Amino acid sequence: MPTVGAAESDFSFVGTLVKRQYKPGQRYVQFLFENDEDSMLTVSRNLRLIRGLKIGGLYRVEGPEYELGDKRYIQEPSRVVSLTYAAPEELPSTRSLKLAMMAAFASIVVVVGLVLVFGVHNGSGQLQARATAKQTKVSTTDTSKDTSKSLSPTTAAGATASAKVNTTPTEPTPTSAATNATPTTPDCDIISIAYTVATPVEDPAVTSGVVTIINQGHAGQKKVCYPTGRSGASVTTVITQPVDQTSTIGTYVAPVDPPPADPGTDPPADPSTPDAT
Repeated sequence: MPTVGAAESDFSFVGTLVKRQYKPGQRYVQFLFENDEDSMLTVSRNLRLIRGLKIGGLYRVEGPEYELGDKRYIQEPSRVVSLTYAAPEELPSTRSLKLAMMAAFASIVVVVGLVLVFGVHNGSGQLQARATAKQTKVSTTDTSKDTSKSLSPTTAAGATASAKVNTTPTEPTPTSAATNATPTTPDCDIISIAYTVATPVEDPAVTSGVVTIINQGHAGQKKVCYPTGRSGASVTTVITQPVDQTSTIGTYVAPVDPPPADPGTDPPADPSTPDAT
């Protein structure tokens, strides 16, 4: 349902949940609350709220109120309190959500900072190792030149070759890029689970053919993920179970009275009375 106009301040409504409706393809689940004076439509995508609310329960709904034509509704209530059951269903406040988001953002900043610090440290170590190896090579070459002056040409050549072989710098082992790789989010689909319509139960106290819905059916939802890609195996998780629809059908048929006798005809003769003729 689109948001129309500016939301008023948080609105509070107390009523009984009489209807919950969801159709495949809709963005929101609709809830209808009623009391003795008014009714209020509420729409939400909060899975915890969708699972927690029960038909027939008394709730206090709080949240921004919107208007669409002559209809009023609450979109994404900030707080829902059960006045019927012992354990109230409450939604986290906007302040709590903001604090949680700030904490998550701070954690991400800390992780990125550590990655950058360790990356710079590893790079500095590699540069320092290369500089040390280069200085060692230059020092060994100078020593071999001084030694070759006092040795014979053959011995000097052998010493120089030996120095070159033993002073080859060792390249540092590159840091594995896999340790800094960011895990990928699995590819998932949200799929609707159809509900079952049960056979109506016969009710002899209701007129024949009249159908009464006892419990409105509602579709469920499941999440199908592909951790290794669409061509690999899938993992299915049920988000909400479907609610089966139950109903009754009347079988009562009123008795039919016999048609009245025609006043222009005589009643049939009593066979026990003798004929006067």
